[in-house]
Amino acid sequence: MKKAICVGINDYPGSANDLSECVNDANDWAELLNSMGFTTEILLNDEATRSNILSKVRPLVEDAESGDVIVVTYSGHGTQVVDT
Repeated sequence: MKKAICVGINDYPGSANDLSECVNDANDWAELLNSMGFTTEILLNDEATRSNILSKVRPLVEDAESGDVIVVTYSGHGTQVVDT
C-alpha cells in the first residue's frame, strides 16, 4: 500500500494571517506522490479541520502493515510547543 494525505490551508477566517501558497504546496505534493504510485487524498482550507484530518490519518496509520508506505504532508500555519 502506498497512500498519502496532503493538507493545505491558505484561508484563516477571522484573522489577518492568510497565506498564499499552501494550497499549491498540497496540490504539488499530491501530483508528485500520484506520479510515484500513491493513492492520495487532499484536504484544502475549510475541509482541513482537525476532525477531518484525524478521520483520514487514523485509519491510514491503523491499517498500515509492514512494507506499506504512508505520507502525510501539511502546509499552513504551525506553532511551537515545549517538549515535556
